[in-house]
Amino acid sequence: TYFGKYWGQAIRYLSRGKLLGKDRSAELVVDRQTYVSGEPVLLRVRFLDDRLVPAQDEGVVVTVERAGANRRDVTLNRLPHLPTVFETQLTGLADGAYHAWISRPALEGTVPTADFRVDSQQRELQRKVVDRSDLELAAKLSGGQIVELEEVAQLPRLIPQGRLIPLEQGRTIPIWSRWEPLILFLLLLTTEWILRRRWRLL
Repeated sequence: TYFGKYWGQAIRYLSRGKLLGKDRSAELVVDRQTYVSGEPVLLRVRFLDDRLVPAQDEGVVVTVERAGANRRDVTLNRLPHLPTVFETQLTGLADGAYHAWISRPALEGTVPTADFRVDSQQRELQRKVVDRSDLELAAKLSGGQIVELEEVAQLPRLIPQGRLIPLEQGRTIPIWSRWEPLILFLLLLTTEWILRRRWRLL
């Protein structure tokens, strides 16, 4: 019970000290960098210095601004099991690039920020109806045809018969049963013997 709690607090305290050395008193993060339109965006603020944690459970406000549009203030709520962490979820965001920063409480030094994007769903997910005109064009260009789902069983009959193309077989050359390699081998042995005799290596 006390072992894990003690060492967990010790590790958090030591890691917090390293972050504070980089002039950071809090951090603002999002769970992803890119969201699909309609997905909730999670904003999380974690205070690295316990002295700066607001006393109120709703004491953290983050300003969110979309590029080329108005900004809005969002209130974050304290997590019950983590007194230094505040969270909220944003829904109904329009497509575009967003920039968020902590506006309350006022922090000294560099204000923590976070950036993310909201993009529309892919075209394939938006248009789920079969585009028959594109299928007909593809079948015409490829020389095929469109087959309905109930006609799948007839596919083997619809596939045209292929043409038999004979494969050319290379002529096998029995190297070891020819006299040319033997003459070459004997010539190499003789040359080596003559050179060794000449250089008095034998």
